[in-house]
Order: sequence, then C-alpha cells, then structure tokens
Amino acid sequence: MGPFVQVVLGQIISLFGNAALRFVLPLILLRRTGSAAVFLTGAMRHKTEKRPG
Repeated sequence: MGPFVQVVLGQIISLFGNAALRFVLPLILLRRTGSAAVFLTGAMRHKTEKRPG
C-alpha cells in the first residue's frame, strides 16, 4: 500500500472518529448531568466551533 493510500485512509478514519465524538459527547453530558441546558450547550459548542483552514 502506497503512502498516498495510507494518508487517505488515515483521513477517512479521522473524519469518522470526529463525527462519532461530535455525536456522543453531548449525549454523555446529558446522561451525567441530566440537564438539557448542559446537553444543548455541549451540542451547540461543537456546531459553532471554528475549524482551522
């Protein structure tokens, strides 16, 4: 497997991991705190977070 394919696969895995974290982290906050406000704050923070580039 060439280096280009390795980089592409690494990027795909990274994107999947980021998407999973964005989905699961607010749910963890809701379960631990039981607060919808904390849940929404966590969910909105990830939606409005500035990405480099």
